[in-house]
Order: sequence, then C-alpha cells, then structure tokens
Amino acid sequence: SCIIINPSGKIIGRYDKKNIHGSTESWASNGIQNRIFNLDGIKTGILICIDIFYKENAIIMKELGADAIIVPAAWSPLYGTDPQKLWSEFSSLIPNTPIFICNQTGCDYKIDLNSASSAVMYNGKCITSYKGFPAILFSDINFSEFKIKNNNFEILYDDKQPRIKK
Repeated sequence: SCIIINPSGKIIGRYDKKNIHGSTESWASNGIQNRIFNLDGIKTGILICIDIFYKENAIIMKELGADAIIVPAAWSPLYGTDPQKLWSEFSSLIPNTPIFICNQTGCDYKIDLNSASSAVMYNGKCITSYKGFPAILFSDINFSEFKIKNNNFEILYDDKQPRIKK
C-alpha cells in the first residue's frame, strides 16, 4: 500500500497494489482499483512496483486523466530484467504524462539495491535517472511544459549509511 500525504501533512488517500507477483508476494493481498489523487492541483496516479507491468493500468490512468504517475518500487537489477525498457513501453502508452519511478535503494540483509535505478520517464524516454546509495531526490519541475531544471536530480544522502562492500 501507498499512503498519500498532502503538503500540509494530511493523509488524503491510500492506494493498494493492484497486481501481485506470484509466490514471492503471496503475503500480499491485491487492491481492486486504480485511483487518481489531487496533489496540489496535479491529478496523480499511483501504481506500485509490478502494477506498471500491466498495460491496462496505463489505459486506466489515461482514462482517469492522470497528469503524473508515481511508482514506488523495489526492482533489483539482479533479477536479470531491464525495468527501464518496460518503463519506456508503459510511458509510451500515456503521452505527455510523466512517470516518476521511485525505486528502493540501499541494502538490507537480503539484497543490495545500490545499483537499482530510479527514473523520470516521459513520452517513452528516460529524462533523468539515479543509481546509488540511499538518497532523497529533488527536482524542480515545470508541469505546464514538463521540464526538469537541468534535466537532473539534486541528491541528498547520508554518507554515514552502512554500505555493502563489493
């Protein structure tokens, strides 16, 4: 699930992951619908992780009038798939709608996600991306023309976080 919080800190909604991925997510129960949330005047769709694998979710987001889509995820590059190709295909289905892929980074006792990508996709292209240690990514975005200042993220990270040595 993803809880949506507005700029004043009020919880305005919740989105439950609609698509479950086989036995690896047998602990989860899937949601039943896609939703749009008004975030400061921007109609924002939320999809969680594997939800972006399903083209019907793109069609629904388009029908609901999404201005932007946020995708919290935990894709490891170790799985042998290139999620950026998938993200590009999904983004192509929703013209002029930025998709913000917020991929988990860092590492825990099971997996190293320091080389996992977060990205901004637009019209089937990657506008900017980040791979690295756990960080907060900032960008100044003009939504009326969809331009990202310097086509890059400002990165804030804690250099005291534990790292897996390679």
